[in-house]
Amino acid sequence: MGEYDRAGGFYDLVVDCLERTDTVCAHYNDMRLTERAAGIAATAARRWDSAEHHFRTALSQAERLPHLPEQAHTRRWYARMLLDRGGPADREEAARPATEATDLYRRMGMPRHVAMADALTE
Repeated sequence: MGEYDRAGGFYDLVVDCLERTDTVCAHYNDMRLTERAAGIAATAARRWDSAEHHFRTALSQAERLPHLPEQAHTRRWYARMLLDRGGPADREEAARPATEATDLYRRMGMPRHVAMADALTE
């Protein structure tokens, strides 16, 4: 939605939640990984190293649980972060998690999410 400053402003709160509660998913209704939320907030704040750390942690958690939707969502957001960061190898590196997210979304029958992940590789 383009509200990077507002979203980035939540980064410290999300990290505080992680540190105080040591939770994996903050809310039982959607089971969103808190580490992914931290990665999104860090991306919005342009804290690239922190964002990458949070996304890698969330990917590991999603694999271990196993949490298929979070495996896909985290890959898509991680690819978006790499594209936003725009480092020398980031565009090429973003293709892998974006493609993996597309495949996972297809397996789960989520066509709108397939389109979002596909758009990252165009």
